[in-house]
Amino acid sequence: MKGAVKARARLCRIVGVTALLLWTASTAHAIGFVLKFAGLDGPTVFSGRTYTYFLSAAGGASPVTAGNNWSTTLTDAAGAGATRDLTVNIQHVKPFGVGPLFTFNFNGLSQPAAAPGVVLGQAAQAAHAGSVDIARASVYVNPGAGEPPASAQIIMRGLHVSGRTIVIPGPDFKWSILNPPGAPRAITGITVTPSYRDGVTGAIFNGPAIVVAGNVPVGKGTNGLMPPVAINPDTGNTGQLSDYSLSASGSGQIVTTLGFMGSVDGTLNEMDMESALELFLEDGNDFFAPMFALESDPPSETLYANVDLTQWLSDFTGPGFSMPAVGDTFDISDGVSPDLPGYTFATSPFTFTPGSGLSSPDLLNDEDVSVRAYIDGDVAVPEPATLALLGSGVAALIGSARLRWKKGTRGTL
Repeated sequence: MKGAVKARARLCRIVGVTALLLWTASTAHAIGFVLKFAGLDGPTVFSGRTYTYFLSAAGGASPVTAGNNWSTTLTDAAGAGATRDLTVNIQHVKPFGVGPLFTFNFNGLSQPAAAPGVVLGQAAQAAHAGSVDIARASVYVNPGAGEPPASAQIIMRGLHVSGRTIVIPGPDFKWSILNPPGAPRAITGITVTPSYRDGVTGAIFNGPAIVVAGNVPVGKGTNGLMPPVAINPDTGNTGQLSDYSLSASGSGQIVTTLGFMGSVDGTLNEMDMESALELFLEDGNDFFAPMFALESDPPSETLYANVDLTQWLSDFTGPGFSMPAVGDTFDISDGVSPDLPGYTFATSPFTFTPGSGLSSPDLLNDEDVSVRAYIDGDVAVPEPATLALLGSGVAALIGSARLRWKKGTRGTL
């Protein structure tokens, strides 16, 4: 790793429905899972029931838990080669009439012998009663050797976002970039570009770019607002905010794009940013995502990073897990690192095509990237001049968030 520390990045926010799935490495042994629900089952969100079920490794079953307004079904069956196949169904059943059925399949689950574990996340949204139903299921398979038992953790949640349409949009989205203490130099040349999903065609189009004047010194930050909807100049249709890119200089040119990938009305696409954040963060709290630079100094190429927040915010915490610090380094192979779920790196821009997904002809391979800065999404932050009053500045802010996540009191998995 070129003498650098290889960090394991694990964000955690525990919300909604938490389950413990137990199985063994051999289909000759019994398996089962325990569902632990906490919270409430209201007309717009579910998160509260308790259910326990066990079954044989050779079989499969569908334990159903129906609350007042939501219904969930899990099917756990033996897969090929001593693996497990898990199916999660989530459906809003009232009071707005029966909503779309969301089905999430996690096939071929197996326990890795050593760290890191396996993080898998899926999400989907669909129109319902003039509004939006949106749901998620996330799985973390713990590492370990031998049996019994291997284990996994599952989080499910559903949300009916009343009135959230392109006609009645949500509030403006706040972006922030933080240049933490210990960073090598100021961040310059910041440009923020929001993108929107056409409400009729589903195509992704760019909104007006936001050019940020001045520099961001070490230990400080800057932020601004993006409109939740925009007009597609090619079609005249209105679109919802679906992703945004932050481009900056300071350790070479770095471009980081963040969005939620999932099914939108049955087609792979970028989901509504505001609704997805409500689904994953529950209480409207902020999230952090590192910005990375190429380890070579000075970098000779622009580093493009695409962050699928469906995966990144599906990550788990646990003993030893923490937000990576400035300078922490990760080895990238074929564009990805197992320690950075949801991140894909390349040296040329990414293209996202609805229905087929993300692509770049120049995925980063056999190179290291290191943490350079942080993106703080969907929350107001102090003005740059006041960040110095936070004791250790951005480090204290991120440390506080890490403690909050490790307590498991809120947020996403």
